[in-house]
Amino acid sequence: MSRGLHFGAFFASLVYLEYGPTPTAKLGFYCRDPSISHPYKGDSVTLHAILGGSIAGPLLIIAAVELYREKNFSKRWGLEIWNWFRDFMIGLTVNLVLTQVGKVLIGEHRPHFFDTCLPDVGHTCSPGEFVTDYKCTNSFYSNYVITDSSRSFPSGHASVSVYTSLFCAFYIHLRLPSHQLRLVIKPFIIVCILLWSVVCCSTRITDYRHHWWDVLAGLILGIACVVYTVLTLCKPFETPLVVSKTHRPSASTTTLLDVKNKDATSVII
Repeated sequence: MSRGLHFGAFFASLVYLEYGPTPTAKLGFYCRDPSISHPYKGDSVTLHAILGGSIAGPLLIIAAVELYREKNFSKRWGLEIWNWFRDFMIGLTVNLVLTQVGKVLIGEHRPHFFDTCLPDVGHTCSPGEFVTDYKCTNSFYSNYVITDSSRSFPSGHASVSVYTSLFCAFYIHLRLPSHQLRLVIKPFIIVCILLWSVVCCSTRITDYRHHWWDVLAGLILGIACVVYTVLTLCKPFETPLVVSKTHRPSASTTTLLDVKNKDATSVII
């Protein structure tokens, strides 16, 4: 199966899990549990911001870096952008699918569950009593938002932002070998990119949208998806001695050395 078909299958699965009639177990709760009694304040980093930043951001970074390497808008420039961005998107889609599977199968109430759901027995039950039979009475929010209030584990913002930041940091480290950029500019860019994931993860806790263990699980999932993408799709650690003209080099910087001629210079392609 080609990478395009893989991407299509994962994307279709993601849409089904998010918006399809996926059965979700109704989770019980402990009456007046303080961990799910926080107010619903919204998102400091919205869904549109995290998805837009995780798609447009890497695309712009890849385009800029490849332009810096090629020095012109050549056919090779466009091909390199497509190859790297395609691999990134496949890994991102896998990340999103696994995140949604976790939310559907495991779930867990968000810290603002009581405020969003307003269960009909919330004020009549005894403190500490475990309630399984209840009905959400909040008519201010849509059914999707109310259902989403029981899908806290794992954190999608954490998994997506960590995956995106680590992939971009790895890509910049691999594709910007310039000595002029190595000391200051390249590390600064990488730090700024990693700060994006730090902001996304920390605000999920301060906004009372996730528990800390939800964010930790999302972080681990994001790291795992980066490792999968880098090792199985990009294959950056392979440096073949001979590169076919009909295939893209597995590594972005391939050093060809003439071992027979000690005076030969290294060629970076």
